[in-house]
Order: sequence, then structure tokens, then C-alpha cells
Amino acid sequence: MYYQLGLVFVCAAVGAWGSIPKIIKLAQAKGLLDYPDARKAHLSQTPTLGGVGIFIGFILSLTIFSNYATNGHQLLGIIAALIFLFFTGVKDDLMPLPPLKKLAAQVFAIGLAVFKGNVWLHGMYGLWGIGDLPLPIAYALTFFVYITIINAINLVDGVNGLAGTLVLAASLFFGIWYTVYDIQYLAVASFAVAGAVAAFLYFNFRKEALVFMGDTGSLILGFLMAVLSIGFIEHAYQLKIYAPGVAPSIAMAVLSVPLIDTVRVFIIRVINKRSPFSGDRSHLHHVLLRAGFNHIQTSIFLLLFQLMVIASMYLLPNSAVHIQLYTLVAWGLLLNSLIIFLEKRYFSKTQKATEATFRHKVKTESSSQPPVV
Repeated sequence: MYYQLGLVFVCAAVGAWGSIPKIIKLAQAKGLLDYPDARKAHLSQTPTLGGVGIFIGFILSLTIFSNYATNGHQLLGIIAALIFLFFTGVKDDLMPLPPLKKLAAQVFAIGLAVFKGNVWLHGMYGLWGIGDLPLPIAYALTFFVYITIINAINLVDGVNGLAGTLVLAASLFFGIWYTVYDIQYLAVASFAVAGAVAAFLYFNFRKEALVFMGDTGSLILGFLMAVLSIGFIEHAYQLKIYAPGVAPSIAMAVLSVPLIDTVRVFIIRVINKRSPFSGDRSHLHHVLLRAGFNHIQTSIFLLLFQLMVIASMYLLPNSAVHIQLYTLVAWGLLLNSLIIFLEKRYFSKTQKATEATFRHKVKTESSSQPPVV
């Protein structure tokens, strides 16, 4: 199985690697570029269809190496939803969709994953002491979780390499976990995501990105992260690997940076009496850029933070679900406080440097004046 999963990763990487350069050339020839503006962190015109390459690599590897005899109905539901989101993302990258239409497309795709793929949450799994839920509430919770994760990945995709590295780390975590517990179809999906994203990062994770994943990439990766997270929670509960409530906490930790960022910007916008869905530059990566970090430093900083959150979940007692939740909240508050401190320190240094330059200029000009007779 380990050998096969290595092939899954390589196949997905080769598929994405081979297609992305051709996608870049096509986008440049047709003018399918993302142009800089006041809200965006890049300074040059950049192709936006990198998500097409991710999709090609992922779907190629998944269809070749999946075992349809045992999990065919679930895979077909996931693939159907993914194809629908893929075309929605391409349409949005070429001609932006209104937010309600994009949300409606997400809801339809989630319905395919839930009712055709049977990937849904049956309850709270012991979180806050709540077990199974009535069917309508369970479905509503499932749709909420899918939409939250999909849009969290979309919102965090703001600087070179950030969304890709966070998804790569999460997919490798899930892939290793599914491999250890012999849940093959989700292990294949996890390593297919990892391989496709790893190839994409070669073209994106640099000072001047050659391509962005666009909404095509963020939609399909957000959806796949939701599938892998929900599958993780469900299988951990069935196999009784963790104490009640711990598996949902670990799943949130694996996607901690996108989720913290989403909650944070929504709170800020509501406090400022603005729509939580309006755009601004209050995201974690925007604050770090204002604090003097470049794109690479920002992505590495937030990736290391996410890895520390994941590690902390495994250092806590397995039975202490409330400690796990409180620790997640503490990590979120710590990250928010840290980036605010870094931003203020940078502005303080900049202000002091400006004042020192001004004083030096005044002193130089005054010393060069001829004496008054």
C-alpha cells in the first residue's frame, strides 16, 4: 500500500507539473490574468488558472489508483461534486460570478457529496457533550462545515504559497492517518491532493509567482479539505481512536490557520458594522505583509504556526476534549495578538527611522547654512 500511495503522489504531481506550463502560456496568450489592485498583494499581471492544473493532476491520479469495488459510490459522489465545482471555478476565474450564484453552486456540489457520496456528519461526536443529531440538523451542520472550510481556503489564498502550503501540510497529515488506519480511498485522495499541490507550489511559491490557483483551485481544494476532514472525524469515531469530541478538535487544528483567519475577519467586519462577506485587507497575511514580511516569510510563518497547533493536539491528554477546545481558542488569540504586536513594532521602527532621517536632514541643512553676519 505504501508503494502504491507513493505512485499516487507522483502521478498527481506529474499530471499537474506537465499541465501548468501549458496553462500559463494559454492564459498569457488570451489575457487571462489577475491584475493588481488596492486589495491584492501582488504587483504584476499573473495567470489565474493554476487550479486547472491541480484538478488535472488530482483527478488523473484518483481515477487511476482508486478501488471502485469497495468505495465506488462514495468516490463517484465526490468526483461528481468536484467536477461541478471545477467548472464553477473556471467560470468565476474567467468571468466573476455573483456571490449568491457561487454559494448556490457550492450548495449543489455539497449535496452531491452528502447524498451521493455519503460524506456527512452524523452528529457532534462528543463535542460539548453532544452525540448524534436529528437528521435535518445533522445535514444542516454538514452543509455549514463544508461551506465554512471551502470559503476559509478561498479567503486564505492571498499571498504566494500560503493556501498551497497549508493544504499540502493538511493533506499529508490526513494521508498518513488514513494510511495507518487502512482507509484506502481517502488515503489515495489525500496523497493525490498532496502531489498536485506540491507541483503547483513549484510555480507559485516564489517571490514573483508564475501562476495563481484562482477560484478554481481554492474551490476544489477547499471542498477536498472538507471531505478529508469530515471523513477523518467519522472514521476516528467509528474506530474509537480518540475520546469523544477529540477528533473534531484535531480536524479543526489541521486547518487552524484558515479557520482562525475566517473567524477573525468576520468578527472585525461585524464590529466595524460591515458585511462579513465584504472584501478588505484585514486577513492574517495582509497584517503580516504590513508588518514587513514578504510573501515567502508570511507563508512559512503561518505554516509553522499550523504545524505547532497540530502537534499541540497530540501532546494533550486524549481524554481532555475541553482542554483541546480551549487550547484551539488560546492558539487563535495568541496568533491574533502576535501579528498585531509585529505590525505595531514594524510601524514603530519605521516611524523612528523616519524621524531620525528627518532630524539628520534638518541638522545637515542647518550646518550647511552660511553664518548670519
